Amino acid sequence: MTLPDTMPPGLECYSQSPVFTPDTLPEKLKASHSIKAGTYGLLRVISGTLRFTYETEPSTDVVLNAGEQIVIAPDALHHVGFEQAGSFQIDFYRSKNHVKRPDNA
Repeated sequence: MTLPDTMPPGLECYSQSPVFTPDTLPEKLKASHSIKAGTYGLLRVISGTLRFTYETEPSTDVVLNAGEQIVIAPDALHHVGFEQAGSFQIDFYRSKNHVKRPDNA
C-alpha cells in the first residue's frame, strides 16, 4: 500500500518537532499515538531507515529511507521505530484559515 507523501492543499506549516534519533526518540512515539484533530504531520526521514505503522485493520507498515517522507493524517493512530539508526523530523500543518484560540492553539 502506498501512503501519501504530499500535503493536501490549503494547509500551512505552523510547527516543527526536534530532530529525533534512536537516542532521543521519545517512548510515546514508539507506542500508539495520534496527532490532534485538524493537524497533519509530514514525517521526513533525514538519514537511516524508519518503520512507520498505521494502526488500521489490518495495520499498514511502511519502511521509509533517507530522503523519503509520509503524511500523517489527523487522529490516525500510529507508531514509529528505527530499522537502521538515523534521524527524522516532523513538520505540523493546519488549515490556513485556522483561528487561534486559547483552547486550541
